Amino acid sequence: MRIDQSATGFVTFDQRRRTNDHLVQNVFDQVLEAAGRDGYASAETPDAIDGQTPGIAEAWDQWYRNESLGRYRQTENRQQLGQTFANVMVQASESAGYVDPIGFLNQLSDDQMEAVRQIHALAEPIRVSSLSEEGALNLLLPPAAQIDLDNDGLTESGKAYGIRFPDSQTPLDVVTAWENATADMDESERMMHMLHMKLPVLTSNAVVKPDGTFSHFRQPGDPDWINPMASEDYSYRGATEDMIDYLNAFRSQIPSDRFQRDMAFWQSFRSELITAGVD
Repeated sequence: MRIDQSATGFVTFDQRRRTNDHLVQNVFDQVLEAAGRDGYASAETPDAIDGQTPGIAEAWDQWYRNESLGRYRQTENRQQLGQTFANVMVQASESAGYVDPIGFLNQLSDDQMEAVRQIHALAEPIRVSSLSEEGALNLLLPPAAQIDLDNDGLTESGKAYGIRFPDSQTPLDVVTAWENATADMDESERMMHMLHMKLPVLTSNAVVKPDGTFSHFRQPGDPDWINPMASEDYSYRGATEDMIDYLNAFRSQIPSDRFQRDMAFWQSFRSELITAGVD
């Protein structure tokens, strides 16, 4: 997926971030495929860097250099941290680490484990014995290339669950429509709409008592956990229409400027999906 900057000739930090996110997703999709795993549903053939097809080190370096101005800007010894994690990923690809991530993590040195912890901003030291396969695998991937291995609608990194949209299960046409609709949007606004897209996963796992009152939320990993977005008949376009209907129904209770911004986005996203032929 390529960011079009032809109109201005200027690439913003956010455009570079999206381009680099796609780069690591594309490269690590190939890495995971070689390990017999599914990567990103939206992955494409990686663009060349300096005329060469990028590998793990090249894709990581480009992504990490940009993020050193963002999420890692206050991290000490950034260069050494990035190099150590690059070495871990290359080592994982050469020694079946993406086939058996738990076994591979158990072989890392304390310094390597600390680099993994810092790259993924984990609050506590990593206890490998407590990790699921998805949680372990995602520690060996760049943050932007982590996958929803079990297709439960959440992305597990270490012991933490993250909510992402688009995620590794989102089709390319939907990702393209989303990025077109959010192209000029700031990060906080985009995050809010991302949460709205993932609400079906959260609300479907709310359990009510026989009298209709709330009982509890199912937990990830529970046998009755539901991910409606994994259903074959899930409609992304239907989700946008539901949001448009919601806004119209509660228009009188929503500040006018908020209503106009939200309605403009959901109509734009719906239009992009229709243009792409996405249901």
